[in-house]
Amino acid sequence: MPPICYHLALAQQAAWRLALPLLEGNMGSYLLGSTLPDIHIITQGSRDQTHFFDLASPQPRSGAEALFEAHPELIKGSALDEGGQALVAGYLCHLVSDEVWIMDIYRPFFGRGAPWGDDPMANIWDRALQYELDRRARIDQTTMAQVRAHLARAVPAQGLSLMDRAPLEEWRHFVAMAASQEATWDRFALFARQFLLPRSKVSVEQLDSFLASLPQGLGRILHQVGEARLAAFEEKAIAQSMAVIQEYLSAHSQG
Repeated sequence: MPPICYHLALAQQAAWRLALPLLEGNMGSYLLGSTLPDIHIITQGSRDQTHFFDLASPQPRSGAEALFEAHPELIKGSALDEGGQALVAGYLCHLVSDEVWIMDIYRPFFGRGAPWGDDPMANIWDRALQYELDRRARIDQTTMAQVRAHLARAVPAQGLSLMDRAPLEEWRHFVAMAASQEATWDRFALFARQFLLPRSKVSVEQLDSFLASLPQGLGRILHQVGEARLAAFEEKAIAQSMAVIQEYLSAHSQG
């Protein structure tokens, strides 16, 4: 699933195209929300608790649907201010983008029965591909500077039952730090050894061999998946995010 800065870039594209005053006036909260499902990284919670999506299910239900079933107060009788609504809109953007990645990229290329699905390195290759897209987003330092400025102005949402304020503030600083990192591969090796290796069936030697080949070794993965498929993923993620955001804000205004 896309890393933080790529999620920020996708969410920003969706907001630009929608051009909704509510999002434009609360861009910091919206962008923070677009990364918020990944807060389990610092809270040590489970991914399922924040993504509302069953990775193991062949036909999983929509994370947005499961979110509102678990938290109906986000729509009906909601006390959310506009900043809170923008944060939830960003949250939905994240859920949608992850789901499109799983169904259109991960499962066809790295999942069970896929070309690389039986290779123990499959999950690491998938993460390397995600990291490359995140790196490309970080190349645009002007946009990343805008993101950091928006995050600095984000006002704590009033009436948000989804999460406590303390971890939310810690996460805001974490995201701002991520958006300030250079567009290099330097951090991927540390991430892979700390988080991917313990969950994979690969040896340290296999991982080190792949890491030593980066970034050139990424070419095989990019060739197999194809830039056209990645561009199609991006467009689909943005379009579906726009649709679910509009549906949510419309339902909230009527709730």
